[in-house]
Amino acid sequence: MKSLEPEEDEAQLEIEEMIESLKQHLKECQKMGKYVEAQMTQNRLAELKEKKSELVVTKLKEDQENEIKKLDAIHDQEESKMEQEWLKKLEEHDEKAKLEEDSLRAKHEKEQQECRKEAELKITDKAHASQEMVGLKKMEEALAKQGKYANKYDDRM
Repeated sequence: MKSLEPEEDEAQLEIEEMIESLKQHLKECQKMGKYVEAQMTQNRLAELKEKKSELVVTKLKEDQENEIKKLDAIHDQEESKMEQEWLKKLEEHDEKAKLEEDSLRAKHEKEQQECRKEAELKITDKAHASQEMVGLKKMEEALAKQGKYANKYDDRM
């Protein structure tokens, strides 16, 4: 148990001194045959013991309430600190995610451009006219040599 406050300590000592004094008086009354006075002394002793118990209980309750307040304050500080750390980590995570997203987006755009260039090269390299198209082209050239431009224009339509 923690030490009592000075006033409470004095009150506690006073009560203990009174209890000791009344115990002595009770013994004297019993020796001298003053049983009525002994009964009154015994009643007073019970009252003082009850008062002493109440002081101890009151002090314990106050100590517990103070300890609870201190623990609540410590808990609130730790909770606040943890929340700040969490928000900081969340912000760092968001920044990192944004950088990774930007990097991935740039990489995908670069790959897409490369794929398009590659596809264009493959299409132009491998594009061959069909036999029908080759035949029409030859007929067009032949008509152009013969000077039949009108026929050539109609054939294209």
